Formats: sequence, C-alpha cells, structure tokens
Amino acid sequence: MTRACIFCGKTPTTREHIFPQWVSRLLVKSPRGFPSKNRMILRSGSGEHTWQSHEPINFVAKCVCADCNGGWMHDIEQSAQPVLTSMIMGQRTTLDAEAQGVVATWIGLKAIVGRYGHRPVDPVDRDWLDHFYVNHRSPETWYEWITGYVGKSPFYYEGRDITLTLPDDPTFAATTPHGVLMALILGYLAVKVLGIRQGTPNEPGATHLFRIWPTTSDSFLSWPPDFHVDDASVDTFRLAFSGS
Repeated sequence: MTRACIFCGKTPTTREHIFPQWVSRLLVKSPRGFPSKNRMILRSGSGEHTWQSHEPINFVAKCVCADCNGGWMHDIEQSAQPVLTSMIMGQRTTLDAEAQGVVATWIGLKAIVGRYGHRPVDPVDRDWLDHFYVNHRSPETWYEWITGYVGKSPFYYEGRDITLTLPDDPTFAATTPHGVLMALILGYLAVKVLGIRQGTPNEPGATHLFRIWPTTSDSFLSWPPDFHVDDASVDTFRLAFSGS
C-alpha cells in the first residue's frame, strides 16, 4: 500500500485491480478456459502466488487515487479493451499504428501498477511515473514486445526489479538500477516489457516477437500472428533479461 497516489500525489489511495474483471470473464469464455490442472501463476520478488481455476484474477494494488483510477486510467482501459479482447481470445483482427499505441499504453500501465501489488512493493522511479502521468505512454527508453501464445496456461504474470547493464560499445556500459521487467500471458497474448534508462537491448527471440513500443514503423500487425511461443519456449521468453 502507498499512502499517496503514485501518479498525482493525492490521498487517499484506492484499490486498483491490475487486471480487471473483464479479463477474467474473457478467459473463462476461452476454449481453454481456466484450466483445472494448470496453475494460474503470479511471480514477483516476494515469491509465487497462485489461484484456483474457477476464481477470477485477484491481483490488486492500493497505490492510485480515485481521480486517476476513474479518470485517465479508466480511459486507457476503455480504449484498449476492444482490441485486447480480440487478441486475448485469439480472434482475427488488424492493429494499425493507432491501435498498437493504445495496446502499448495499456501494457506500460500494467507493468507500472503491477509492481505496487508486489510484497514488498517494487517502486517505480519518480521520473518514469511522472512521464507516464503527463504523457499517458511509456518512457521512450522502455521496450515492449508482444507475440502469440499457444500453450495451456491462460494467465501468467511475472514482475521483477532488475539492475541491467547493456554494453552498447566497448567503452560504455548503460546501467539501469531498478529496471522494470514484466512477462505476461493473457489468453492467446504474450507480453514482455523491459524498462531501462539507456542502451539498446538485443531483441529476445526477434523472429518470434513484434516490438510494439517504441513503435518501429506504421506497419499493420495481423492478429493472431504467424509467430508465437508455446510451453516449450515460454521459459526462454519469460526469463529474457532477468539474469536467471
């Protein structure tokens, strides 16, 4: 719990569902549903947490005020829900540059707020919070990738606080303390987020991922994509940049 809103500083803070109930309702409707034998997993610095298959995703943080939660954050949720619905359900859709930006904003917001649901909390650096609050998008030095997921588990979240060094050239090492790292699976959608200060990361599994932030072009993305991760390759995907 934080006493003041991480974005605007107002008090009091309210409970924020990191992944809202409409996501759980979609996963229940999916042909895979909430599987009866596979755990729904949340991993963070505090360890592993699981839910039973018949329960909604109960991942909350008390870190934002009612004005932010019911205002611009709600607008981001409403804008992203239609396209994310198709992606999570594995339905055919096309993402133009605008739709990609909407999804990237939603992903960045989840990567930030999710860290305040960790026990103990993994705070996000103040300037990154200010950037998102003012611009409603991830910092320009953050990277976000998406891919299809064709495995058995419809939900997976892993958030980590990392210190990452990227050797851009032999004389310079771009080090980021308290970097933001998130791996997320929602239905048929898999997401990877890397929040750093500077440097250019190697694309993790570049032939199997689409970089959605920073945007690379105005190209359209057809969903579901031809590329994907499955249960044999998902560990490589989720552990990229984690150092383990």
